[in-house]
Amino acid sequence: MAPTSTTATTIPVPALAGASTSEVSVPPGTATQSLLTGIRVSHQAGFDRVVFDFRGRAPGYRVGYVSRPILEDASGREVQVAGSAVLRVHLEHASDGDASGHSTYAGADDLRPDSTTNVVELVRAGGFEAVLTWVMGLKQQAPFRVQTLAGPPRLVVDVAAP
Repeated sequence: MAPTSTTATTIPVPALAGASTSEVSVPPGTATQSLLTGIRVSHQAGFDRVVFDFRGRAPGYRVGYVSRPILEDASGREVQVAGSAVLRVHLEHASDGDASGHSTYAGADDLRPDSTTNVVELVRAGGFEAVLTWVMGLKQQAPFRVQTLAGPPRLVVDVAAP
């Protein structure tokens, strides 16, 4: 029997205008807290989109790739997230609950979208002292871009995906 050989293949990732794999950030504005009200995840042509909806205004943010282990804000407990790459979304002057202790976000803390091709899981990794953190588990590291939109206030993270 002749020896067989295998060749590793990679999934081609289309170009995403304005995207890179470098961390991006915008400092928080005024001390007014942004309140998370919803998260939406979908696949668009050439990328997966994660949208964080807010009441008030869009928060400051820092988005970038991180190494494992992923530790939960404040508690230090390890956060499990599927995928071979992890993109952290750190939101400043943001919360998922208002000052009176009422939750403003009624969604799940662990989302596994079925319509995306790169994003496999989105997990809440902390909410402490006006810092809200979510991590995205990806099939593969890919360029991403971040933008804020108004009416209603949103933070949009697009990750290149076949």
